[in-house]
Amino acid sequence: MKLDKDLENNPKILDNYIYVYIDIDKQNYLKETYDVRIIPDIMVIENGFQIKRKTGYNNLEELQKWLNKE
Repeated sequence: MKLDKDLENNPKILDNYIYVYIDIDKQNYLKETYDVRIIPDIMVIENGFQIKRKTGYNNLEELQKWLNKE
């Protein structure tokens, strides 16, 4: 997956985050819990609550802007 490869080559982007890849085919309960319909579905979860969500991935620059946006 392009997202995985980009993050592997640029790990500093996630310095303030913990990246978790979830296989929703194997962990279907998470798919239902977070209502995942399109892959990738990128979420920022803080203290157990989803505070940001982005569906799809184009490039690393766009992801970094999204992560840094309040």
